[in-house]
Amino acid sequence: MSYLSLIFYPALLVLLFYGSGRCKKGEWNDEFMSLGQTKAFLGFSSIVIIFHHLSQRTSVSWIKKDAIVHGLDGFEYLGYLFVALFFFCSGYGMFKSYETKVNYFENFFVKRAFPIIITWFLTSSLFFIVRSVKDVPFSFSTIFSIGGPSMLNQYGWYVDIILILYLLFYLGFFRAKKDIYGIVVVAAGIVAIILFCDYFIYGTWWYNTLHMFLAGIIYASNEDRIVNVLKKRYIPILCVSMVILVITFLIGNSILPLYSMLAKNYIYSVDRWIIYFCQLISAFFFVTCVMMLRMKCYIGNEALDILGKMTLEIYLVHGLFVQLFSYAFIYDKIKPLIYIKNVFVYSLVVIVLSLPVAFAVKFLNLKICEINNNFFTLRYENIRSKFRKTLPVVISLILIYVIGSAAMTDQRNVKKDEIIARYEKENIVYASVDGMKMAAYDVGEGDHTVVMLGDTSDPMCVVTLRPIADGLADKGNRVIILDYFNRLYSDQTDEPRTGERFAYEIHSAIKSLGVDSPYIIWAHTGAGIFAMELIDRYPDEIEGLVGADMYMGDAIYEMVKDFHSFDEMQRYYTKVGDTQTISQKIRDYLNITNLEVTAYVELMYFRHTDEEKEVFSAAYGRYNNSRQITKESMYYIDDMKAIAGRKFPKGLPVMDIVSNEAVKYDSICKNWYKLHEALITDPDIQQIAVTAYDSGFVYYNFSYPIAKTQEFIESLD
Repeated sequence: MSYLSLIFYPALLVLLFYGSGRCKKGEWNDEFMSLGQTKAFLGFSSIVIIFHHLSQRTSVSWIKKDAIVHGLDGFEYLGYLFVALFFFCSGYGMFKSYETKVNYFENFFVKRAFPIIITWFLTSSLFFIVRSVKDVPFSFSTIFSIGGPSMLNQYGWYVDIILILYLLFYLGFFRAKKDIYGIVVVAAGIVAIILFCDYFIYGTWWYNTLHMFLAGIIYASNEDRIVNVLKKRYIPILCVSMVILVITFLIGNSILPLYSMLAKNYIYSVDRWIIYFCQLISAFFFVTCVMMLRMKCYIGNEALDILGKMTLEIYLVHGLFVQLFSYAFIYDKIKPLIYIKNVFVYSLVVIVLSLPVAFAVKFLNLKICEINNNFFTLRYENIRSKFRKTLPVVISLILIYVIGSAAMTDQRNVKKDEIIARYEKENIVYASVDGMKMAAYDVGEGDHTVVMLGDTSDPMCVVTLRPIADGLADKGNRVIILDYFNRLYSDQTDEPRTGERFAYEIHSAIKSLGVDSPYIIWAHTGAGIFAMELIDRYPDEIEGLVGADMYMGDAIYEMVKDFHSFDEMQRYYTKVGDTQTISQKIRDYLNITNLEVTAYVELMYFRHTDEEKEVFSAAYGRYNNSRQITKESMYYIDDMKAIAGRKFPKGLPVMDIVSNEAVKYDSICKNWYKLHEALITDPDIQQIAVTAYDSGFVYYNFSYPIAKTQEFIESLD
């Protein structure tokens, strides 16, 4: 507990109320929505959001246990409430400007969007520089990716959303004869964004406060009537609003767990939507309460005035310093610049560095916008007069680009097909399973045979695990990597993708390749299910087992705790599979599959040849496009239940490698080490080795699994 950090709570109150005043009974602050007072409160809100993000790196339950230091816990759930204020004020300000300014939409995007884009560019450049220096992996994923697009600045989602809202406002009100028409367009657009984000399983922060932009527009268009109602029923409305705010806030943030208030067999997806709507409602009533309180008092001081002029800059800059001095930089395995564990000092350093950098970004932004505005002021009329003349030329250039891109894509696809065929000819052999071909990479000779089974989420094990196979082959072993059915080189099958079926297919492939018993099974993560099935069905054929964070059946009872029921866990996996398929089809249609390199794919590419990258890219597209593969998750729960309670048989040598990240930080599930420990029945020949790496170490630190596997093989002799 950082007791010194508690000083920030009263300090924030001083920041907000220093220089403030209270209206007398019967009097009102009629300027509570003025630009000056609104900016002042948003300046305060930007500081609260900094503390919210600081709390997410110090006191929340999902970070590393040894990084948790309590003190800023009170800010943990406040972020979305203050973001709601920003959206509300944006909607309010835009409508008021539209209502009062002549030719408001003239050069709209240059005046409204350009400053935001410049701020985003400047702050993202800072992230780019630091990430490059720190050698943090970059990734690219589109809006059609599960979980949303990747970003240089992970706090930059707000820019994407506010620009879309600006576009909706423009589309709605540019030609609207009545305000209601524009409001309907904005409302429809916001609903579409919410449904889109939910379908592709974005984090709720993307869409749980968007309605407040619409609320700001509606309030601005009916301000006098709404204010009159609030004044007449001030106390009752304020009290009711506060009660609703408290109840929905507690439920919406799971402080009052909804599942404990409902029947045992409730539907978790309903719970999720109730939580979402409670966040939506609490955001609305939080803004309502803030507005009503400001009707009876006025705020403003020099500090708030300064902060209010650079709120966006503060928001986009502070995350860099939150990460640099946290326990890790962006990813848990990347060391920070300096880890400041003292929460008080950490918070102070982040704020002290964020404010001057935000000021510098604001200064640069103003200068760039000034140059830009002068340019467009001088040339706007000339551009508009020539627009109709140049439009056919622009359309022609776009058509040429599209046709040229299509032709280049066809040529590239031909080249890709050649590379895939060449790689297959040079590296792939086939096993026969019930008349179907299963691809395999077969290398080396020796007294021991290692059969490597990759995780089912790996699009192409014969590429990603090949460096380990080659390393073991160099040490005098025969090594076989099997690529399951429905992958790039293997045949397609409609057989149910159960653990039992996988085990049967793997065993048939092993025999087809002429492997003499006994052989060693090498299993990574989810392939542990198949390994346990093979051990149970063919015990006399297995010489030993090497596991790399391999899953065991009992882990499912820990994993389900994140879903509250197996039914809802199953619904989630099914939805992820459906979404993944639709997402990949969209990416293929837009020809962006090769551009989209997620962190996972980037990890696969590490230390692989360009040819292997090309092959893996094709496998990645096939993997995500295959409905049969995405349906594999439907059997996941039952497969793990089927092997629950099973242990390593006595007399079977085992090298069970588990990652430190999974053991120490519960990255796979809780009690990961204890679950593996429970599998041991013969400690003399069965051992657990804890590696310092994460579960993906087999994809980038090849020397470790090669060394540990060879050590295990030599122990058999």
